[in-house]
Amino acid sequence: VTTSRWALQPESISPPAVAKSISAIPGGSLAGESGKIRIGTNGFHTCTAIAGIFGVTVPGGVGVIINTDGQLGTSSSSARFKEAIKPMERASEAILALKPVTFRYKQELDPEGIPKFGLVAEDVEKVNRSGGS
Repeated sequence: VTTSRWALQPESISPPAVAKSISAIPGGSLAGESGKIRIGTNGFHTCTAIAGIFGVTVPGGVGVIINTDGQLGTSSSSARFKEAIKPMERASEAILALKPVTFRYKQELDPEGIPKFGLVAEDVEKVNRSGGS
């Protein structure tokens, strides 16, 4: 197993002012890993900022989540990835108080007007504050 590390060289960045906020981006792998990309060092790098993502709605695709180890991934609803599945009993009252809707994103976000279904964030917030009643 070969472990290599590399750094993003400030002189390779344009404009040069951006380089002031970049120290290094260690790569390589941990023992027993292969086929993975790692950026940063746990315990040293404490923030990652990528421009052009926040506030940009895309009409298709899958939501990405980040676990406590910083790993990016998606969440699946398939039963084949779950165990100990059981009814929620009274805990489901808040979910039942939600009102699913159909919608289309505004034309500037989705020129094709692809029909979607889901929840409206403001409605979820109201149900969350009221405790589901």
